[in-house]
Amino acid sequence: MFDFTSGQVKECAFTFRILVMFLNYLNNHWLIKNMSIRNVILGLALVLGTIPVRAGNPARILLCGQRLLDGTGMTRPEANALREQLNALGSNDLIVNAFRGGEDTKALPVNQDLIFLMPDWVDQLSDGIAGLNDTLTWYEYWVRIIGAVQQKNPHSRYILCLPPRMASADNSGLDSIWQALNRPKLLELANHWGWETVDLHLILTAHPEYWQDDRHLSSIGAGVIARRFYETIDQQRFAALKVPLPGTPFDYYGYSGMEGRQDDRIWRIVSPKYAAAGHPWIWRMRFWGNEPQTEIALLERGYYLVYCDAAEWYGNEANMQLWDWFYYQLLAAGLAQKGILEGFSRGGMYAYRWMLHRPESVAGVYADAPVLDMKSWPGGKGLGPGSQQDWDLFKKDFNLPSEADAMAFTGNPLDQVKQIADLRIPLLHVVGDADKIVPVDENTNRFVAGVRAAGGDVRVIHKPGIDHHPHSLPDPTPIVNFVQECYGSKINWAALPAPGNEYRSAAGWQAGMEWHSLFTEMNALSHSIDSVDMLLFGNSITQSIGGPGRSVAHRPGEAAFTEAFRNWEWYNFGISGDRTQHLRWRIRNGSWAALHPKYVVITIGVNNIPTDQAAEIFQGITGIVEDIRAKDSWVKILVVGPLPTKDRTSENRRSFDHVHKLLAAFPFPEGAIYDPLAYGLLDANGDLPANYFSKDGIHLLPDGYAEYARLLRKALEQMHE
Repeated sequence: MFDFTSGQVKECAFTFRILVMFLNYLNNHWLIKNMSIRNVILGLALVLGTIPVRAGNPARILLCGQRLLDGTGMTRPEANALREQLNALGSNDLIVNAFRGGEDTKALPVNQDLIFLMPDWVDQLSDGIAGLNDTLTWYEYWVRIIGAVQQKNPHSRYILCLPPRMASADNSGLDSIWQALNRPKLLELANHWGWETVDLHLILTAHPEYWQDDRHLSSIGAGVIARRFYETIDQQRFAALKVPLPGTPFDYYGYSGMEGRQDDRIWRIVSPKYAAAGHPWIWRMRFWGNEPQTEIALLERGYYLVYCDAAEWYGNEANMQLWDWFYYQLLAAGLAQKGILEGFSRGGMYAYRWMLHRPESVAGVYADAPVLDMKSWPGGKGLGPGSQQDWDLFKKDFNLPSEADAMAFTGNPLDQVKQIADLRIPLLHVVGDADKIVPVDENTNRFVAGVRAAGGDVRVIHKPGIDHHPHSLPDPTPIVNFVQECYGSKINWAALPAPGNEYRSAAGWQAGMEWHSLFTEMNALSHSIDSVDMLLFGNSITQSIGGPGRSVAHRPGEAAFTEAFRNWEWYNFGISGDRTQHLRWRIRNGSWAALHPKYVVITIGVNNIPTDQAAEIFQGITGIVEDIRAKDSWVKILVVGPLPTKDRTSENRRSFDHVHKLLAAFPFPEGAIYDPLAYGLLDANGDLPANYFSKDGIHLLPDGYAEYARLLRKALEQMHE
């Protein structure tokens, strides 16, 4: 259930609304005319704290837009459009309404709790709202729409969504003109009204699969926005703290910043519109403003951005003294004791030296193409070119008079992996595998191996073919997820039931089918069958088993399963692309229980591995078992979990192993067991046999299905015993 009234600022909109409504009633009935009394009461609304509003009732959400809202060109918009997907995510906790640009404003819903405003210049291309070059007319049009929404919902919480760029380059010139002219106007509008913003460009533009064509969202893209909106609805909000240091205000992508100097070094603090619980922060260690997408995304979510210039000290004693002062200023301002260190390039050296200097201040480290050995850069003593000027600065900073002294320096993060590992602080590295300036093999790869050998862990995102620049990721979501995990505030999407939105024909179903069609097809079986021996639940690997009653075009596993289970009546309930959250939704909303299966097999999780953490996938799988048991107390449940994936040294395989380790240790309820049969599909070295797995390192070949069917039959027979 969404709590719109928890926290020190959540009450502002609702407490204010209730008191204003009450005062207006009194005023209209000539019971109060003294404005001083009215002002006192209104002031108390901001001091007394929360007043519960509509306890137990769904939150009312209004989506106001057009292109990103209406599902034009989308497969099954009645199920896959943004409004429908957000409603499905919220289950019974949300009532999502929609108002499309061009509709009569008299039809606008009233008394909405939260309103997402989604102006988008591309609407002009198809609806002729204004000429493409008449940006003022476009802006005035949306201001009028927003004014009408405000008139009917004066005390709602508003989110202004900054539109994405065009998905194709055809209109890139017009798009750049629009962004230059109108984006500042939208930010000014948001700041004028104190609205929060969500920059849809950050999460949409880098993904072609999110678009049906160059203008319209695919069902997958609509699902991405739905999750971002759900996260915004769920977010706790608190009054942002005032910076106590004297400084000069500045603007940072629409957010208020304060800048000053200490010992002739610049410091900066940027505040969110509203703060997340505990006032979390991210500390840019070096290269202020470079690739800021992660920081913008975190400001949207209530994080502070802080910076204190220490170039080029590389984390020496003077650096530590300056940052000690700055850190104490952050604490004095009321920010969280622990923050996230963001180290770009040589900033990695700064980040890890600060972490070792003051570990109690660090919630996590995000290092991007980081320098971890000064001999690699700037020394140039390995594969990279180095920088003689910076090498000389480094020697001066650490009082290393000779080349031999510099080569013997042991203050690099690579020299301190044991100490770093022992701190058990979450670490994320993002690296370009073709980095020629800070070679990965001399820095991150050696560091990761050392930390893991010492019992610690590092999460790594590799960017194949990318050099040292650009830093970060075009879509910062994986980095943002890591930061939120460090603070324990990330939503576990793997455990939150949601319908799938896959529609692409390459998924392996017959032409004209998509996710909801397949779900409907499965449910129809309950009308003609009243009992079965086994139901197979899973993703594309399960879907490709084929079997009766399925509109599946690709069936490499059918012969093997038909032979292995020739005396069984079984049905395949796999859908390509499914993750744990999609299967949870199908279990809860499907009619499978009417088939009264004797056994249910759960083979799921491999599609979660690239985006979700092992503990999250584990929670999704155990949630599926819980949901099955809630609908059928007698069925026997065999948990297989994800099947093997990728190379045994890959990050994906590490996640696979971790999920299975968690499953093996979990006390499943009576009648449900976990079987590690997935490992029976690997060879003696832990590799994927070439005759079992396709070249993508995920899907099974006919021989792989034969072995999978054999292992599964054996596990089920043991359950029967």
